[in-house]
Amino acid sequence: MTIFNESEIEKFSISELKKLGFGYIYGPNLDPDSEPLQQVLMGEPPLTMELPDKREGYGDIILKNTLEFKIRFLNPDVSPKARDEALKKVLSVYSPQLIDANETFHKMLAEGVHISVQKDGQERGERVWLIDFQNPENNDFFVINQFTVVEHNQNKRPDVILYINGIPLVVIELKNPADEHATIRKAYDQIQTYKKVIPSLFIYNTFCVISDGLEAKAGTISSAFSRFQAWKTITGEKEASAHVNQLEVLINGMLNKTTMLDLIRNFIVFEKDKKTDAKTGLVQVETIKKIAAYHQYHAVNKAIASTIKAMKLPSSPALLPKVEGRYSYRGNLKFSGLINEARKLREKQTPAEDIFWELVRNKKFLELKFRRQHQVGEYIVDFYSHEVKLVVEFDGEVHNTFEQQKHDSKRDKYLSSVGCSVLRFKNEELLNQPEMVFEKILSQINQNPSLSGRGKKGINC
Repeated sequence: MTIFNESEIEKFSISELKKLGFGYIYGPNLDPDSEPLQQVLMGEPPLTMELPDKREGYGDIILKNTLEFKIRFLNPDVSPKARDEALKKVLSVYSPQLIDANETFHKMLAEGVHISVQKDGQERGERVWLIDFQNPENNDFFVINQFTVVEHNQNKRPDVILYINGIPLVVIELKNPADEHATIRKAYDQIQTYKKVIPSLFIYNTFCVISDGLEAKAGTISSAFSRFQAWKTITGEKEASAHVNQLEVLINGMLNKTTMLDLIRNFIVFEKDKKTDAKTGLVQVETIKKIAAYHQYHAVNKAIASTIKAMKLPSSPALLPKVEGRYSYRGNLKFSGLINEARKLREKQTPAEDIFWELVRNKKFLELKFRRQHQVGEYIVDFYSHEVKLVVEFDGEVHNTFEQQKHDSKRDKYLSSVGCSVLRFKNEELLNQPEMVFEKILSQINQNPSLSGRGKKGINC
């Protein structure tokens, strides 16, 4: 592929996205003073796709009528009042800190919008979904270019924005490869300018893409430039040839509907990090938003597929994403000396632990809630499920030493004395034989008579 200037890069990106099923809209057609929107869709959208109305003002970020329509369509059994409340919640997300507002909205996006309603004289909770994650074609995907946003009397026009169900979830900034000053770093810097000048757009942002037509990388609103990463595969089976343009690979490998929705729901996390000011001694909590790299994403999904196959499940009820508790991790640490140790352990997870956590968090495995780096008595264990009193440990080479084995033996005896079952695996066992790991876990769980009801659900092999 030969690309000559920024305009050609933009046209190429839109063309590739149209092939993936995105409807195309030229941004100025949505401007408040534009002509009525007609014949702006280029592609073959699903039958449920409804054309957006033009905006009432340049400050309107969300395509309100599209989102309102999709909320009705995706939530037919939810009361009209709850659907209206959900729409109001989405439109009114705000925090003085952009990352906090972004985290609040991401929780709504990934877990559904929780609404309290009065029913039969009692207060009950209802969940309103903004996206159908199981069925991508039930959603409306738009690629919109040259979309003008005015905030605080300042005007900006990002190159390309990807909308799902009327919500601007991905911002793509492009630069001209023929201009030696218009580098991919300049595209990153432009995103930082947008965040300062038109922050409302980034309340709803899941991730950003930057490209100079040669290189292409993705990262989040809190990512430093060094943390923006290329997506190096289209199929996930092997890395794309170096002769294939990086932008083409990223669009087809990362922005196809299925992968994009999977990333949004299951592979974005918000981590808290405490930093102490060297001069004042004041401690600040910084939120960092992270998205999985291509190799992490495909490694986790391959491990899930292997486990499902090994367990001979007709589908994946035990491993489907569960949304309860995504942000409710509690370490329950009561001993002050262990708090810092637990934080360090979380930060220094081995790849095996990363993969296992992706497989079991949010009740993905047998609907069990696992906690990571959890305190049991005076010990901190890798993973713990209180429902079945199960401890799962992953060991590196350090555990092969005699002294460490003595320590592990003492630790395991203590854990057993307080009623916990302990399973130990080598890191490479999960990396190379994930099905064996989960079969052993399943076998251990089935030995617990209090869980016999789980087998009746068809979870057992």
